[in-house]
Amino acid sequence: MTRHPTNSLLIRPLALGVRLTANLTAGHLLIQLISTATITLFTTIPVVSLLTLLILLLLTILEVAVAIIQAYVFVLLLSLYLQETSNLTMAHQAHSYHIVDPQPMTHPRSCCRSPNHIRY
Repeated sequence: MTRHPTNSLLIRPLALGVRLTANLTAGHLLIQLISTATITLFTTIPVVSLLTLLILLLLTILEVAVAIIQAYVFVLLLSLYLQETSNLTMAHQAHSYHIVDPQPMTHPRSCCRSPNHIRY
């Protein structure tokens, strides 16, 4: 089975978006679970809730850093994909509209010389 380049051009940005969504959703779910545990523990064991609050703060900072890195990677890869698509489109157009020069380049004085002056 041959691989068609159009499929790759469509699937790669979609896969990139799914990966970005999954990574950010996983981070948000983890923060939600720890914050729910912090609220629950606050009424029963205040000392442990302070520890989970500190973990929640550190995890939030980590999540912001991951979001910034994910945004950078997303923009970088998407620009590479679009550049590749643009290059493929230009190559296809150049191949479709191939122009051949009807007259080859000749020396400017070649029209003035007689055939007797040609050296072999």
